[in-house]
Amino acid sequence: MYNYQQGNIWDFFLHASGIKKIPTLEERIEKGFTEYIKRNNFTDEQIRVLEKIKSILAQNYVKNKKIKPEEIFSSPVYEQIVGRKEELEKNFANKFIEVLNNLQYAII
Repeated sequence: MYNYQQGNIWDFFLHASGIKKIPTLEERIEKGFTEYIKRNNFTDEQIRVLEKIKSILAQNYVKNKKIKPEEIFSSPVYEQIVGRKEELEKNFANKFIEVLNNLQYAII
C-alpha cells in the first residue's frame, strides 16, 4: 500500500495515528537523490545528467517499475533525454553504469 521499504511497523503506527507522516514516493526519491549528490563529487554537467535520469527513474517507480540501464539506452526517447551511452561513459570516467546503479539504490 505504501511501498515504503525503509519503514517499520512503528512508522506505520505513527502514520495511522496522525503523529508522523510517511513520506511520499516523490519525497523519498528527492531526498535520496539530494543525499547521493552530496556524498559524491560530481561536476555540474554530471549533476544535470543525473537529474534527468532521476526523472526517468521516478516516472517508472511511480508505476512500480524498476528500469534497467540497458532499457535507458535501448530507448530512443530516453537516449534523446540523457544522451548516448558512449558520451555518458566518457563524462563519468567510464563508471556511468556504476553511478547509475548506485543512484537507483540511493533513491529507492
